[in-house]
Amino acid sequence: MYFTQFLRDVGIDATDELKEQADSVLFSVTPRNQEEALEHIKIALEIYLRLPSNPTVSSSGYLGADIEVQRLVANIHHLQGQLALASAIIQQKDLLIQQQKTIIKSGEVLIQSIQKSEKKEDKEPLLGKVLSVKKLELWKTLELDVPTLLRYLKQYFKNEK
Repeated sequence: MYFTQFLRDVGIDATDELKEQADSVLFSVTPRNQEEALEHIKIALEIYLRLPSNPTVSSSGYLGADIEVQRLVANIHHLQGQLALASAIIQQKDLLIQQQKTIIKSGEVLIQSIQKSEKKEDKEPLLGKVLSVKKLELWKTLELDVPTLLRYLKQYFKNEK
């Protein structure tokens, strides 16, 4: 719509239409005077698209200029602001994605750590399930496997009967 206003400001009377289709937006400009048609609009579009990169547009020397010039400069500044905002949003999105990947990776490391530490402890019940025995670490290098010893004794006495 800014471009159509620009065309009017430079003396080309035109109408515009914006159509949204499945995954795209079509913008069309139709000049009221067919003799001015494509060539003038093409030249105007080339100029219009180059204006934001023109360093003189960024200066504040247009304060006393015509309303059309001031409107154009204001539109350019507005669109540059929108681009800066879009860039900041994209940077924030990328940072959020990176943080989520880091969280997921640290979560996976935590799960693996928990799984390693949750080795099923070997126990053998005594007196029904009221009391049970487990491995006993006597010293750092010596461990008494009480459950296996108890199972062995149970099997031994069972066979002796």
